[in-house]
Amino acid sequence: MDAHRDAHVASVLSLTGAVLATDEFRATAAGYRDLLKWARRSGAVRRAGVEGTGSYGASLSRYLLAQGVDVFDVNWMDRADRRRRGKSDPLDAQNAARAVLSGRACARAKSGDGPVQIARMYKLTKASAVKARTQTINQLKAVLVIADPAFGEELVGLGNAELFRTCARFTDVSGREDVGEESVLQATRITLGLLAHRIGQLSEQIRDVDARLARLVKCHAPQLLDVVGIGPDTAVALLITVGDNPERLDSEASFAALCGVSPVERSSGRRQFRAVRQMPRSIASCSPGCGLIRALRSTTSVGSRRARPGVKSSVASSAMRPGRSSTWSNSCNQHPAIGAVTPEDPVGLLRRGSGVDGAASVR
Repeated sequence: MDAHRDAHVASVLSLTGAVLATDEFRATAAGYRDLLKWARRSGAVRRAGVEGTGSYGASLSRYLLAQGVDVFDVNWMDRADRRRRGKSDPLDAQNAARAVLSGRACARAKSGDGPVQIARMYKLTKASAVKARTQTINQLKAVLVIADPAFGEELVGLGNAELFRTCARFTDVSGREDVGEESVLQATRITLGLLAHRIGQLSEQIRDVDARLARLVKCHAPQLLDVVGIGPDTAVALLITVGDNPERLDSEASFAALCGVSPVERSSGRRQFRAVRQMPRSIASCSPGCGLIRALRSTTSVGSRRARPGVKSSVASSAMRPGRSSTWSNSCNQHPAIGAVTPEDPVGLLRRGSGVDGAASVR
């Protein structure tokens, strides 16, 4: 299937690769039912390839999975093939079907209906609120820079919390302000008051989302919180990276590749080279800090070095080096509250935290 916002194009192929039918369906619940009925007219539908299972094809993927169809995530068609054959929605749908039929598309689509999807929604809300709050704080302080010096003197030296409370008193929630001021000064007071109220509202939203994320992690993956250096935010980042289907990860190497710390060959001729993939932002933003916390709290590897001068910089630099996959797995596997995780099941912690049987190993 070639998924779009308003309509999806589907193509049915036989086991030999012959195109049996191609049609377009609306991206609605009724359209999904019609698509599956139409496809089953050509025979039993066991596997489906969908482009964009994390965006426009997410709802279609969830419906097909609920109907017992194995859904695979398909990347865009090869550029060389696109130059030869052209680009159209039917061709994209046929290419998706051929990718599944040939085995080139082997990544199963994420279900997107579990606690990780809930965490992903909350994380999205929090990220936008944090960004908006930072922007609003910068705007408030920029207004103070250009404000009348006589007016700004009373706010100089205040911390952020006291500054926001003081500015919020310049106007109430309904927008009424103190009268009797000069026009520019009055506009400054109104602006500062409105910005301060906005900061308070965004801060309340962030606290509410943080509480929801903490409850979600404690309910579905409490073992992660027992590891030193992992709090609710880091646990959520790990769970979102793994997804609702941790059985897709069958080894520590697969988790390292997912996190972007698995070197891949980039050799050609006499040049031997290995490149490291880019680490996802969700992991890169939290792994250095967690590695530093674990290093500073370690009594075996760091405690003896802490007494020597210049240790702080060396500990910090060694803790933040890019060997982060082993740091994550070792901390999780060796934690006594979680129990030993065998080498055959190195991601068992994340499987148990997501409520998935650790024995499952399906790509």
